[in-house]
Amino acid sequence: MVHSSYYQKAKYHISYRWRLFLTIFAILYPMLISVHSFLPFFFGVAGYVFMTGIRAQNIPLIIISGFYLLNLEINLSMPLLSSIIAVLLFYLFVFPKIKGWMHNKSFIPVVSMIFIYLTYYVVLFIDDLIFSTSNHNINFTWILFFSFVIDILLMVFYDYNEK
Repeated sequence: MVHSSYYQKAKYHISYRWRLFLTIFAILYPMLISVHSFLPFFFGVAGYVFMTGIRAQNIPLIIISGFYLLNLEINLSMPLLSSIIAVLLFYLFVFPKIKGWMHNKSFIPVVSMIFIYLTYYVVLFIDDLIFSTSNHNINFTWILFFSFVIDILLMVFYDYNEK
């Protein structure tokens, strides 16, 4: 268990302008994704920000990223709350083990984002099994691959800027 002083409150402090920008982004960007399917989803980044907000006990980060994930599911007609459930499952069961595996702390955001995607796909698969549907076929097309690569690049730049 990590001591609470490990996460500095000032490091995750968000100014009022950034909160306003992120809130507008969380409202409008999922609508743009539903219209223009070539835009990246930023699902992994939003999941990692949600997880960071939980770790740092930062309520604005939790609310904004949770709202973005929920809005993304609504606009893409995905099962409701599945992304938040996937991120919480990852945070509770996989993330503590990843922190133990990684000796290089700069890989943790990237590996976390990859596992968040995998956990989300498992949650969608379980949803299909429980409700006997096949609505959520995961076709790994170039659009999903593009979104995945953009998320990985954003996590690399995020980690680079944190140092």
